[in-house]
Amino acid sequence: MKIKVLEKGKNKVKLEFVGADESTMYVLTQKLMEDSKVVNAKYTIRHPLADNPVLYVEASDTRPINAIKRAAKAIRAEFEDALKNLEG
Repeated sequence: MKIKVLEKGKNKVKLEFVGADESTMYVLTQKLMEDSKVVNAKYTIRHPLADNPVLYVEASDTRPINAIKRAAKAIRAEFEDALKNLEG
């Protein structure tokens, strides 16, 4: 998945997730909102068949990119645990 930086500020970021779908964005947004340093996290998709999702993240006391990285790592860890449980 390719990520394009559309806007980047000290406390805010706007990213386009090329090839992502609503399921991916929903999970990421929910995980971001669990972070106490994230003030706001939301995504938009103009048209699900023609446009890529755009993620908006606003944070305090951390860079938004770092919050996104933490959320992605947490999601990966949850899925790795689930796979281990399935395997045995």
